[in-house]
Amino acid sequence: MTATLVLKDMPNRVPIIGLGILSLYITSKDTAPFGLSIVPKKDWYHRLEYKFLNFYVHKVFFKKQQAHVNQILKDLHATPSKEFYLDAIQNNCDLFLQGTVPEFEYKRRDLPAFIKYVGPFIQSHDDNEWEKPNWWDKLSNGKTNVLVTQGTLANTDFSLLVLPVVKALKNNINLVITTAGKELPGGNKKFAKKIKLLLNTIFLTQNYYQRSTL
Repeated sequence: MTATLVLKDMPNRVPIIGLGILSLYITSKDTAPFGLSIVPKKDWYHRLEYKFLNFYVHKVFFKKQQAHVNQILKDLHATPSKEFYLDAIQNNCDLFLQGTVPEFEYKRRDLPAFIKYVGPFIQSHDDNEWEKPNWWDKLSNGKTNVLVTQGTLANTDFSLLVLPVVKALKNNINLVITTAGKELPGGNKKFAKKIKLLLNTIFLTQNYYQRSTL
């Protein structure tokens, strides 16, 4: 993705299209710096706080990294970035396709027009290839279900999230459904790939951004 810092200077370059598989980290006056897990507030006081935090992150905390990136660009005979390099990665794109829907992101009034929400990047499958599990009909009985997933990587130790959920809710919930990036013993791999957000279902996850948007 850092290639956009170099490609922008190429003569007769082709349009640059970026694909966003992480949560948006572009700087905004409406949000704190990426990674702080601060839920945005709308009042002027917090926006002033975000302005200070963004300045600190760009000019102080990442000062050495910014200088390092610009030195690499000079070595490649490219123009050093005048803006924060993580912002420049996206801002140098002619079109940036964010692999989610707006509801999964913080609202930004200053979101650049070239950033478009396009939904999750998933491969389509033929429904005829899908084998319905024997408990599928139980999902539509009007009772509450729980879908819980630990994501693509953190799914070898189910005591982290799946088992605590099953134990805590086994007497109060109609059905607890789990999915994983890897196939579970006795599980249905096709179903794990094709499961959709269901009616009367609560979604619990601790996982990777792109897996949540599926």
